[in-house]
Amino acid sequence: ISFLGLANGGARVSGIGEASNFVRSDNVVIQVNGNSVRLRYVNCPFAPFLDTNEQNVCQGK
Repeated sequence: ISFLGLANGGARVSGIGEASNFVRSDNVVIQVNGNSVRLRYVNCPFAPFLDTNEQNVCQGK
């Protein structure tokens, strides 16, 4: 939900630029079954809002 809040907030203030290379999420490396794996995507909840019927709110952002 934090990604969605940042995306929506950025849209209201004319955008938020890309993060610097040294703080991008794809630079985060974790170990999975003995292999180094990079974090490559943001997982967005399918229905994050309790008071609306909005679905797929991260699609296209």
